[in-house]
Amino acid sequence: MPQNLSTPAARRAARRKAAAKRRKKQRQQRLVLLVCAASLILIAVLLLVNHSSAKKSAPPPSEPAPSTLETTAPSEPTQGAPGGDVLAKYSSPISDGYNRTVNLQLACAAIDGTVVPADGVFSFNETVGERTEEKGYLPADIYAAGMTVAQTGGGICQVASTLYLVALKSDMEIVERHSHQFSVSYVPLGMDASIYYDEDEDFRFKNNSGSPIRINAAVNDGNVDISIEGTKKNDNYTVMEYEVLATYEPEEVEQINWQEDSDYREVISTPITGYYVQTYRCTYAVDGTLLSKTEEAVSNYFKRDKVTEIGPPKPEENTDCNTAD
Repeated sequence: MPQNLSTPAARRAARRKAAAKRRKKQRQQRLVLLVCAASLILIAVLLLVNHSSAKKSAPPPSEPAPSTLETTAPSEPTQGAPGGDVLAKYSSPISDGYNRTVNLQLACAAIDGTVVPADGVFSFNETVGERTEEKGYLPADIYAAGMTVAQTGGGICQVASTLYLVALKSDMEIVERHSHQFSVSYVPLGMDASIYYDEDEDFRFKNNSGSPIRINAAVNDGNVDISIEGTKKNDNYTVMEYEVLATYEPEEVEQINWQEDSDYREVISTPITGYYVQTYRCTYAVDGTLLSKTEEAVSNYFKRDKVTEIGPPKPEENTDCNTAD
């Protein structure tokens, strides 16, 4: 039943009751604070006791703890670590778009840091592996059956070609190399390397330098940058040269597409000039004296004609007329 506060006595009683509740609550709060303070003091005492015990149990400065370095065998040098000399490097320009650049980045990442021991053989296909969508490779143009078509992983022949040229300039022994069906623009003639995983078309070279080498590969500022590090045997350097032995000029060809209108006209195959090329590996002394010039490889690049599809010819109009005499 609600309390009647209409009289002064009732109001005074209510105020006394409220004041008693406030004092009780304040006492409870002070009690909680005291308990917390006591707990903190107890924790501090325990920490101080533990610290003193630990300090007493530690050996004095005159008797340091025995060092494990005295019983540890000397560390061995990293096996297969190459020297720090740059044997050769090359940058090839990237001319196509996003998909091709992504593929080049993935292929470079796969071979970057690869160490090839002395007398070891580097295989591009074994190192990079199959080019699949699961690995992030995208469709990009390749040469296939005389045409330019899109294929997953297209374009990474540029990485193989750049590495081929660097291997040549590093004076490595080439074990396997295939030229492209048509010439490419990112390396000089005769210095490209075509690779195709499904058909086991690989690029391989042997490290005949006598010391381990490391391959560095990356895509930087629109270029494929590849270098080989190792240990230089002397100050000689290698320059690659090529000679065009024959040139095959493309022709212009028209073919009728009977499914189109008569005014239809479209270029379906762009022209590419063919070449027959001999490359040479030239070794120079540090003063520029030519020490040797040996034949390296022969590359036969096919021509590709310019093919234009046109519509069927228009039917001839009948101009004959029947007239009455």
